[in-house]
Amino acid sequence: MKYKREITARDHPKYSGVLEKVYNYDTTDPNGNWRTVFFIHGYNVDENDARISFDNMIRKLRRKNIPPEIINSIWKFYWSGSLKNKALSTISFSKQIPNAVESAKVFTEYLNELRGPSNTPMQIILVAHSLGCRLLVETIVNHVKGKNNIYKVLLMAAAVPVFLIDKKIYKTPLQQDVDLRYNMFSKKDWIVSKLIFGSGSSLAGEGFFPKAVGGTGKPESMWTENHSTNLKHSQYWNSTQVVNMLRKMLNFTVPRELIKRYLEKREFHIN
Repeated sequence: MKYKREITARDHPKYSGVLEKVYNYDTTDPNGNWRTVFFIHGYNVDENDARISFDNMIRKLRRKNIPPEIINSIWKFYWSGSLKNKALSTISFSKQIPNAVESAKVFTEYLNELRGPSNTPMQIILVAHSLGCRLLVETIVNHVKGKNNIYKVLLMAAAVPVFLIDKKIYKTPLQQDVDLRYNMFSKKDWIVSKLIFGSGSSLAGEGFFPKAVGGTGKPESMWTENHSTNLKHSQYWNSTQVVNMLRKMLNFTVPRELIKRYLEKREFHIN
C-alpha cells in the first residue's frame, strides 16, 4: 500500500526505536513547496493509530473547503513514542521522552535539507499533540535558522514541562525563530495532570512533579494565542475547535508568481 505524504523516524510501525534518518514512504518529497505543514502525534500511539487520527483531521479540513493545494501541503510525521504492548505502552511515558528528544534531532536534519521554490528557504508549520510537542520544541531548538523558516506552530495538550519552556535555551529560539505560536490546553486533561505527567516526568529526571504546558497554558507570555479547552487528551485530532484553529493557521495566500508556476506544471487548478 502506498502512503502519500508520510515520513517516519521510527524503525518499526509498532515497536519502539529511532531511525538514524527520516524515511520517506512517498515517491515524492516536500522539496519545491513554498510552505509545508507537518502533523506530529503524541506518545502511546503506533503508526497506524496516528495515520487514522491524521486522516480524520484532513477529512474534516476538506469538509471546511480548505483548498486542495493547502491540503496537499500537509505531511504526516511518525516517531517512536509507543511500545507494541498497549498496556506497557500506556505507562511508558518516562521512557518515551528520550525517544522524542532523539527523534527531534533526526527530524531537524530532515527539515534542514528541505528547500522551497528555486532553492529558496521553505516556510514550515508544525502541528503537534502531547509528547509530540516536546519533539516540536526540541526541533525548534535544534533547527538551523536561515535554512528554512519555522513560521507557525500549534501545540495541543503539550506534554512539556512549563519550567523547560522558561529556560533560555528553549525560550529564546521559540520567541525569536517562530513567528506565530498557538497553544491549546485543558485543565480537565488528566494525562497532562501533575499525577500522570508529573510522575512520569519525575521518573525521567525532569523536575519534581512539574506542571505541563498542556494542562496549564503556561507560560502565557510565550503564546501568540493561548486557548483553554475542555478537551480530553485523546480528543484533539477529532475536535471541531482544532479544525477551526487549523483553518485559521492554514489560511495563507499563495504568492502570485508561485500560482503561475504551479499552473504551468498543473500541480493544482484554481476555479
